[in-house]
Formats: sequence, C-alpha cells, structure tokens
Amino acid sequence: MSRRSKGSRSRSSCRSRTRTASPAEFRSWVTRHVPEQIRTELLQRIRNLEELAKPLWTPIRDLTRHLATTTLGTMGVTVNLPPLSPEQDRALARHAVANIAAEYWRQHEYRPGVLLPMLQTVGVPWDVAQDRIHVLDLPPQAIRVALAAAAKSTRRLRNARGPGLENPIAQFHFQVAAALSTIGQLGPWALGSALPLITLLRCLVLARYSPSREEALVAAGAADALLDALRPDLSRRMTRTPYQLRELRARFIEIHQAVLDLHDGLRASGPSRALLTRAKQRFGATITMQHLRRWRRMDPLAIARQLGGRELGRSEKALRDLLALAERLEETDTAWVTFVDYVKTLPEDQQRQLLTALPVLVPPESEKAAPPTA
Repeated sequence: MSRRSKGSRSRSSCRSRTRTASPAEFRSWVTRHVPEQIRTELLQRIRNLEELAKPLWTPIRDLTRHLATTTLGTMGVTVNLPPLSPEQDRALARHAVANIAAEYWRQHEYRPGVLLPMLQTVGVPWDVAQDRIHVLDLPPQAIRVALAAAAKSTRRLRNARGPGLENPIAQFHFQVAAALSTIGQLGPWALGSALPLITLLRCLVLARYSPSREEALVAAGAADALLDALRPDLSRRMTRTPYQLRELRARFIEIHQAVLDLHDGLRASGPSRALLTRAKQRFGATITMQHLRRWRRMDPLAIARQLGGRELGRSEKALRDLLALAERLEETDTAWVTFVDYVKTLPEDQQRQLLTALPVLVPPESEKAAPPTA
C-alpha cells in the first residue's frame, strides 16, 4: 500500500467519528442582537484579533513583502512594492492571526465530535461562501485558544529573518507557500488566480526536466502538495450547507401545503376514493384508506413530517433538526440584511472599521462609487 493511501485511510478513520457542523449553527449569533449590539460585538472581536496581532506586526509585514517580491521575481517581474498604510498594516496582521486560528480549527475539534466549517479570513462576516463561516463569527476565546496552541509557530514567525529569502531554494518554498495559501483561502476558485497555476507549472517542469535529482524530488513533492490542496476533502463534505437547507425547507413547505389541502378535504367529507386518488398521486401508491382515516385525527404538520421524511430520505428527528437549522439560517440572513442597512447609515470612518478590518475581497461601496482622483 502506498504512503498516500495509508494517509488517506488514517484521515478517513480519524474523521469518521466526527462531523463538520453546519455554518448555520455558528452564524446565528447575530439573531440574538439588534444592529447596534452586533456592531459592538464585531468591534470587540476585531480588537481581539488586533491585540493578538500586535507582537507580529513587524515580522508579518517584512515577511509578506519578501514573499511578494520573491514570488513576483520567480515569474520574471521586478517591481518596487509601495509601502502599506498603517490601516493596511493592521489588517494584514489581523489576517495573519485569523489564518493561524483557521489552520488550528481545521485540525481540531471545536466540541467533542464536532469540527468547525472552514473559516473565511478575508472580507466581512455577512458575505461568506456557503460552506464556510467567518472568523468573526467565532467568540474571542476561540481565537485565543488557537493562538495559545500555536505559540511555537508564532515564535518561529517572530524570529524569522529576511536574508534567508535571498536563497533560490527559500524563494521557491515561499512561492509554493503563497500558492497553497491562495488555494486554502479560495478553494477551487484559486484556479482563476495566476499564482497557483504558475507555481504548479513551475513545479511540474522542474520535476520533469531539472538536471538535479534532489531538486526534481523537491519540485515533485511541492506539485503533490498543490494538487492535494486542490482535491476536495469528501470526509468534510457537508449536507447542511445554506443552499441545501434552503432547498430542503422549500420542498418541505410544498409537502406541508399538499398535506393541508388533503387534510381540509378529510375534515370536510372524510376519507373517500377521490381523496385517496389525490393522496396516491402526490405521495405515492403505498398510501391506503387506512392512512387517510388515521391522518384525519392527526395534526397536518405531524403528517407532513412523516411524509417529508420518507420523500426526502430523512428520519423524522433528522428532518426536524434540519428544518430548525433552515429556520435559523433564514433568521440569520434577515439579521445580516438589517445590519448592512444599518452600517450604511454610519459615518464613513465607522464603516471602514468594519469593512476593512480584514483584507477585502471587493472595494467597499463608498470606494467603488468614489470618482477617480487626479
């Protein structure tokens, strides 16, 4: 058996005893607060990232500039990077802390038997991929736990020095690290970014054509790492993403409405051949007159759960749990929409505290609307 096969079996065995929680479970905290309270809570969580990041500001900035310069250099691009603003400096440091927390919680149970969904560490918490939660959805204590556990890594980062990056081998490893980071953040959409593709191409070319066997082995290992990062981890594939929950709820509402229509007929005229035909057409040929007699005395919602569980391939308990999650998701979406409307009423500097706390995926609305300056 190959080493990779053994590793795959080990990971699968380890994760078979755990489940990845639905994003709806961790994003619903906003439903317990009004917009002013949500803003206060978010600012507290941002300050927590900033406090944890303070010792790392200088090394993170220096390492990031070296990484960007050397990565661009491997692609034949020579450019003097402009200095970052203090606001960008802080966002970069907060982002580094968020990434440390994301990597820690990717590998550890948040609760016994429960893994967190993937953590998004850029942008804002009201705009996340459907299979993820935002780092600002986590309470400060969860970030502190991750940083404390990753103390050795942060010490290595603090002690890192730039001159080693002049070495071509170090430059190569930093380019691979940057590509892996891009894949980790964007998932399959990383293939739309030049860096992962160029890095993978470089690794494959070196692995095939390098005159040095050692260099070829290193490049082949890096190519494997990049391809492994792109492969979907089906052991963590969720069946309770927001899209799936919304679809399930819509189908259940349709089933419930059909039951209500049938139940109205049962209460009005009792079981009949005509109602039995309707029931068979909608819920299947196994429906009998005995079902109709029993349903006449039952609550329509209980009937819908029985039929819905059978139609949707879920137990009644699982269906109740999933519908509760779907309802929580709808309340969460509503709370965030209300909060975004509230944020737009704030002064611009207060908006930026929230919109640029972490590196942004798109410019804030105020920047997109601003006219170009001369």
